[in-house]
Amino acid sequence: MIHRNTLYSWVERGCPYVKKADRLRGIEWKFDSGEVVQWRLDQATQDAIADNATATEDELKRRKLAAETVLAELQTAKARGQVGDLDEFERQVTNASIEIRTRLQQMAGRVAPMLAGLKVAQINRILRDEVDQALTVLADELGSSKD
Repeated sequence: MIHRNTLYSWVERGCPYVKKADRLRGIEWKFDSGEVVQWRLDQATQDAIADNATATEDELKRRKLAAETVLAELQTAKARGQVGDLDEFERQVTNASIEIRTRLQQMAGRVAPMLAGLKVAQINRILRDEVDQALTVLADELGSSKD
């Protein structure tokens, strides 16, 4: 979770966003996480280049050791399954979205014949069951992809 003040600071420094928040109208910030990550990497690179011009040899060695430590921690977290592959995550989300869309588009054709002559409560139950079934299949698919 990123603190609101940090977010405002990033935006003031040029962090890209899709939609700006408007608290009075109840609109929340919307970001493209890939663009934000790239912007943060670019900022870190620029900061490192600027700092390197005036850094002492001891400071540069300290930074190198810190970077190597962070890299080792990331590799350990990945080995433990605490960090995932962003491309794999995006693929799973895309597949899940396609599955949801397909099931919802097919719902009308499946349930229309069942609805003729039914009461509203019965129709609601059938539709809820269909949506629950689509979400269960999705959850099962996402759960099995973790294995």
